[in-house]
Amino acid sequence: MGFIRLLDQFIPKDKPTSFLNVIQFPEKAKEIMDTLHFMTNGYVGKDAALVMVVAQEEGLIKSCRYEDIKEEFPSIHQKAYNKDLSSLHDKTYEDLKVPIRAALRTRIGYTKKEDGRIVFKKTSMSPRNMLFQFWRWIMSFFY
Repeated sequence: MGFIRLLDQFIPKDKPTSFLNVIQFPEKAKEIMDTLHFMTNGYVGKDAALVMVVAQEEGLIKSCRYEDIKEEFPSIHQKAYNKDLSSLHDKTYEDLKVPIRAALRTRIGYTKKEDGRIVFKKTSMSPRNMLFQFWRWIMSFFY
């Protein structure tokens, strides 16, 4: 019985979600996911979709479709999210995207060069990010 309790201390309770496959930079997965969770906290529709669209436009995530985010962000409602998702790629929402873009860059700690490259400020890789990177490597054998 004591061995099982000891083993439970070392085995993570939650496995990475499929959203990890959507993140472009696995070495910064924790910072990206924490920031997206912070910025979508309490939002269920258009505002959550706007954050995800900006993250995709910035190059942090590959896709912002509901099917890709539903497991990691269960509080976002599919109908409300999908309703406005396609229209948010339009340039008319650019004034709403500017503060979100600035918040993403500040919280995650990156800049974007003129050629579109993302440059992160120098930090060491956390153990959790190493786990995420290893998980993506393992999952790449199955896709």
